[in-house]
Amino acid sequence: MANTDLPVGFKPNGQSPYYAPRAYEATASQTIAIGDAVTLDSAGRVSIAASNTAIGLYLGVAASPVSDATAGDLIMVYDNVEQIFEGQCSGDGALADIYTTRNLSACFDIEGATGVMEINENSSTYDACKIVGVGTEPDGSESAVGTNQKKLFKFASGSHVYGGLA
Repeated sequence: MANTDLPVGFKPNGQSPYYAPRAYEATASQTIAIGDAVTLDSAGRVSIAASNTAIGLYLGVAASPVSDATAGDLIMVYDNVEQIFEGQCSGDGALADIYTTRNLSACFDIEGATGVMEINENSSTYDACKIVGVGTEPDGSESAVGTNQKKLFKFASGSHVYGGLA
């Protein structure tokens, strides 16, 4: 059966340990959807992580939305470096082996806009995420190798604000 094309950003994996989100202040004029990868600006406020660009370090994934934020509006963020997320691959999804990212030099990037971020399994320029398993389709079945494949990932330790092992 073909995988469902449903890019909705990232969510904590329900079969893995869950770490509660924490409150942060948002950067002014930000629109961030639940599931968007986020970072911190130079003032320490949350901004959306730009697609396929060197953003510095990821803070995590938005657990609540903000729309046209005023500086200081609160946003909840899954920020634990050990949190495992699930997301859809943007391309052909040719990640047959969950250990494809066995070291930090073989991690993948993130791409997409607010509300539709995906894993870019065809690019490892910024080494943002480390694949740790296979995700599931909306019907609960295991995602198959191929287009729109769902994967489990962690932010690579070298790309996360709080570092740690990835």
